[in-house]
Amino acid sequence: MEKIRFQKNSDEMMRVISEQKKSLYLKAYVGSVYKDGVWRKMPEGQDPLQWFLTTSRTGNQMLYASAAVEAFRAHGIPARYVEGYYLGASKIQDSKNGEVSITGENAHAWVEVYFDGVGWKAVDVTPGYYYNVATLQKMVNTPEQIKKNAAMILLGAVTVLVIAGFNLFVILEIRLWLLEQTLKKQYEQADMD
Repeated sequence: MEKIRFQKNSDEMMRVISEQKKSLYLKAYVGSVYKDGVWRKMPEGQDPLQWFLTTSRTGNQMLYASAAVEAFRAHGIPARYVEGYYLGASKIQDSKNGEVSITGENAHAWVEVYFDGVGWKAVDVTPGYYYNVATLQKMVNTPEQIKKNAAMILLGAVTVLVIAGFNLFVILEIRLWLLEQTLKKQYEQADMD
């Protein structure tokens, strides 16, 4: 498939910003230009994705995910198409005995984008399913949060080692003092005998 131009001068703009920001930009763009809706009959012999992107601009989650994968890849971001099942929180909460029936109506498609230092993360561009901006931003900030968490864990480990070392020093000093007291008593008793 040919590289699709998503916005005038997008290549120059995309060179300047990070992969995470590209992800946010492309997700927002696909969600704003293409509409979720009833599948219209496609002309015979037409490529479904090309038709969705250039003509109908209306489609289902499979077309949204496919378009997003192409957009991410066109801008150098590793992305893959994923299919599975989506259960809304209300369906899970309304379940009896923790059992939920999954049917074809729960089938869904989304994108996974690879972030260095984090791995593959789900990015859903289908209207009504996608992460809100705050949640997606938290996901994008994960690499920085991982660094902060690692630093805090390291600081905590060093603190524990320092405290353990101090406690060991105090215990050894007390044992040394007790040994000195015992030897002193033995010496005094030996002098008296």
